[in-house]
Amino acid sequence: MFVIGKDAHLLSVVIVAYKSRNEIGRCLSSIPATLDGGRSEIILVDNSAGTSEGVGDFVGAQFPHVRLIEPEGNVGFGRGNNLGFRAPVGNVCSFLTQTRFVINRRSSTV
Repeated sequence: MFVIGKDAHLLSVVIVAYKSRNEIGRCLSSIPATLDGGRSEIILVDNSAGTSEGVGDFVGAQFPHVRLIEPEGNVGFGRGNNLGFRAPVGNVCSFLTQTRFVINRRSSTV
């Protein structure tokens, strides 16, 4: 039987970003208000790490709760999702693109 501890993450959200500071800011801002009880995590794979348009510094300053993965160069959308998928500790993993936003809806289930 699998038992979830009180500090366990139930939901891991993986986002792959590429040169998208404005979009990723709106996307990340839309997520926390919709997740229940803080039992979740957000993992961001920055495919533009190491470039002038990388989002790492911005995310670190504005969204310190986000786990950041910075591969060496652009590894593409598919491989970026795979990198993010290997990182979660949640029981459920969800993928979200940088241009999508979560609408706040109350729900007792994920």
